[in-house]
Amino acid sequence: TLNNSGSGKVVLSGSIASNSGLLGFTGGSFDVLGGITGTGSLHKQGTGTLTHSNTNTSTYTGATLVSAGTMLVNGALSGSSGVAVSSGATLGGTGSITHGVTVVSGATLSPGASIESLGLGSLDLDGSLLIEWDTTVSPHIDLLNIASTLNLGSNSSVTFANLGAGFLDLNTAYIF
Repeated sequence: TLNNSGSGKVVLSGSIASNSGLLGFTGGSFDVLGGITGTGSLHKQGTGTLTHSNTNTSTYTGATLVSAGTMLVNGALSGSSGVAVSSGATLGGTGSITHGVTVVSGATLSPGASIESLGLGSLDLDGSLLIEWDTTVSPHIDLLNIASTLNLGSNSSVTFANLGAGFLDLNTAYIF
C-alpha cells in the first residue's frame, strides 16, 4: 500500500508490476504515469485523487475497487476484471475501461475532465451520473461511451452541471 500523508501529489512515472497482491493507494493524491501489469488488484482508498494517466495500457488482471476519494482514468485499463465504485467514492476521467464498471448507490460516475469523454465496456449504475456541460466550448457536453450494456438500478440518477454561462437548447438532442 502506498500512503501519501502529505499535502502534495506523489507522481509515479515508471511501470508498476502488481503480482498476486493488492496495490493500494491511500491518503493524498497520486498520479500514475506508467502502466500497471500483473495479476494483482488495485484499491483506491482515502480522500485523495488517484489519476491514472498512463501512456501505456494497464493490463493487470485483478479487480479494481474505488472505496473512497476519486479515481480518474485518463489512460486505458484493459485487464480482465472490471471496476467497482463504493458509496461516497467517484470514478471519472477521459480514458477507457475495457470491462464493466459497477457504481453502487451513493457513488458517482463523472465522465470527462471538464467537457470530454470516458469509454466503458459496460455499466451497472445504481448511483449518480454527473454530466457537465458548457455551451461556450465544443463539444458542449460530456460523453459516456458504453460499448456493451447499460443497466440502471432503482437508485440511479443523472445530474447536469453547467460549467459556463450559456444554456442548453431544450429543442436539441444531446448524447451523453
